[in-house]
Amino acid sequence: MINKVYSKNLNKVKQHFEKEGSVQLQNFFDDNYFNELIDKIKKVELNKIFDSLNYSYSSAGFNDKELINGISGFLSKLLGKKVNFNFSKIFCFKHKDYTLLNDEISEEKGFKVILELTENWSDEFGGYISFVKDEEEVFRVDTIDNSFTLIKTNDKMKSFVKYINNKAGNNLRLFLELFFVE
Repeated sequence: MINKVYSKNLNKVKQHFEKEGSVQLQNFFDDNYFNELIDKIKKVELNKIFDSLNYSYSSAGFNDKELINGISGFLSKLLGKKVNFNFSKIFCFKHKDYTLLNDEISEEKGFKVILELTENWSDEFGGYISFVKDEEEVFRVDTIDNSFTLIKTNDKMKSFVKYINNKAGNNLRLFLELFFVE
């Protein structure tokens, strides 16, 4: 399931995460598992979520036990403690979708995992996720296929997904987000 290079280099990943508060690992899943995961995700029925002043995207819960147990096990080894996710959701963004910064919506204190499932994406489409603290960007999650991003969050942070512009055409930004508290 998970690329063996990360199990072999867990201490390096841990050191980077402890220093930076975030880490992004590329080619996270082995190819066969990643393709199976994409197939599972594409079968999930997504619901449109829209509030013109705050957000526009599609979403659904996703509780695949194999995936959640695999990620939970990896994170337990990485963080040295048992990990139980509070939620896991699929997010899909297409042309005209976005989330906006909002004074009333902030991150929770905990750990956010973003598994990137997007295919055929270009930076010029928009769609990156930006984490902001004290009106300054502290981390950006770029759209890199088959990547795993772990971010330590707190209630002083906010995040948004950059507007998906017309250059995206029919391409979709698809990711799975998992969260657990400390």
